[in-house]
Parts: sequence; structure tokens; C-alpha cells
Amino acid sequence: MNRFLPAVVAALLLAGAAGAQATLIDAPVATVKLIRSEVLGQRQFSRDVEVMEKALGRKLAPEEKRQYLETKINDMLFFQMCERDKLFASETEIDAYIQKMREQTAASLSDAQFEAALKAQGIDLAELRKSARQQILFQKYIESYRKADLERLKAPTADEVIAAYELNKVSYVRPDFVRVSVLYVDTRSMDAAGRAKAKSLMLDLAAKVRENPARFDELLVKASDPSSGYRGTNSLYVSRTPQSLQSWGQQFMDSAFGLKAGQIGELIENEAGYQFIRVNEVLPQKQLTLTDPYQLGQAATVQDLIRYQLFQAAQQKLLADIMESLIAELRKAAAVKIFEENLK
Repeated sequence: MNRFLPAVVAALLLAGAAGAQATLIDAPVATVKLIRSEVLGQRQFSRDVEVMEKALGRKLAPEEKRQYLETKINDMLFFQMCERDKLFASETEIDAYIQKMREQTAASLSDAQFEAALKAQGIDLAELRKSARQQILFQKYIESYRKADLERLKAPTADEVIAAYELNKVSYVRPDFVRVSVLYVDTRSMDAAGRAKAKSLMLDLAAKVRENPARFDELLVKASDPSSGYRGTNSLYVSRTPQSLQSWGQQFMDSAFGLKAGQIGELIENEAGYQFIRVNEVLPQKQLTLTDPYQLGQAATVQDLIRYQLFQAAQQKLLADIMESLIAELRKAAAVKIFEENLK
């Protein structure tokens, strides 16, 4: 009887392997074929839906889930088209794209903090790299096939700029501003002895300025010397807004908006360190005209901003139309099958 044991064991192993293989097989949600067959499995799609739901903070409705599936299919076809047409995005290009995005939105975050911020939104780095790759490839598609369409895009007319200004006039109200000069010491990285030394220095400077206000400009010049022990900002615009209050603190704001032009405030002590300011100019709230600078201290005017916004909107619409027509062509050329029974 023992001679039959190996055969029984082998049979059990084969049965177990077959069962494991059946467990591992992922039911298809969709298959696509432009240059080759590709399957979107149920487990992968479920994971993608979970990521989307986490980012949105809610469950997707059935029609939203179906729409999301269509988007995933379109993405698969787009990548196959790029492969067919030899449009590629290198790892170096993807790294540069993400770095530029970080500089614009999260420049102060370390790599670990950046990844943690993505994770908190339900996005992993691999998904971000895939999105960056898709954007780069679309740019290359435009450059290769549809560049002329972008070149034909016309700048907004004067009438369009004026109409947009009138429609959004309430958005072009500048709040109260003051333009100040600041002498300061940042003590956030100092120990107790360093903070005490900084306070003594700033009290001494404040006393000198009270004695002779004209010395404020002299101290501003000396602030550029690393050995001075303090720093200076010659021209800083501060708005009377919640955002400025959060950035500068109540003491700073009270000092800035409690002084008249030419007056110098008392020494301010807060979490950032020590500062005292001189108000150079008081600018009351104003309804901006088309020829006013959109931001104080910059040359660009309100009409420049509106012209840019209108052109950007027209460009984004054109790009969306191009992508829509491209996807329509790909869907017509490709074989796509959706397994409704697995879309649950």
C-alpha cells in the first residue's frame, strides 16, 4: 500500500495547485486591443476605484464607476497608441516633470514629506509617475501631430478682455495694503542664549531709531552685512487679509495697520523672533481698473492677467477637444470589450 502514497501526494499537490491557480485568476473587467491585447482585471480596477474614492472622500456611484472604467480604457488605448507611434517619455523627463510640479506646489517638503502628502490624498508615487508620463506623452503627441492647431489659436480681443473684466469686476478689488520696511532677527533656530542676545540687539536698534528716526535707512543698509546680527527688508507689501494675519501674526498686523506713513512701530516679539517696522505707504482698498497693476510691486496689469486667463482657457479647451477626438479615433480603431457582470 505504501507504494501508492507518492501518487496520492502528487494528486493532492496537483489539486492544491489547481485550486490556487483558480484563486489567482483575476476576472476581466475590460479587454482592449489596438496593437496588442490588454486586460484590466477586476482586482486592479477595484484597487483603482478605492484610490479614487479615498481622494474624493466618498464612494463612487455606479454611473461614476462606469465613467471611471471608460477613462481607464481610454488611458490604455492612449499608451498603446504612443507605443505604436514611438512616442516615449524617459525616466529623466518624468523626474523633471515631477520636480517642476513640486517647485510650484510643495517646494518646502522633503521627499518623505512629499510622499506622505500624496499618500494622505490616496495617491502613491507610482500613480503620480504614470500621470506625469501621460502628460509628457500628450505634449509630444501635440508637438508631433497637432502643433498647427495650437499655432492657429488667436489672442483674446480687446472687447473680450473688457467683457471678462465687467463680468468679474468684483474679483478685481484690492484690499487695504501697507508698504513697510522691516528690521528683524529670526530666532526660530536659536537656543535661549541666542534669543536673549537677539532681543538685546533689537532693543538697542529700536532705541537708536527712536532717538533719530532717520537712522532706520542706515540700519537697513547695514542689515546686508552678515556680521550685523540682524536682517532687513526694504519694501514689503502687506494686505489686510486673513492670509496675511496667519502669515505675520496679530502683533505685526496691528503695528503695520496702526501706523501712518513715515511712522516707526515698537519692537515686536513673536514666534518668528523680533521685528520692528516703518510704514512707507498706506494704500486703501481700491477697485482696480484694467490698467492698474494686478499685484503691487509688479508690472503686470489687470488686463494682462485677463488676457492670459482667456488665452489659457481657450488653449485648455482646444487641448481637451484634441484629446476627445483622438480617443474617438482610437476607440473606433480598437477592439474593446467590457464585462458588465464583473463590474460590481
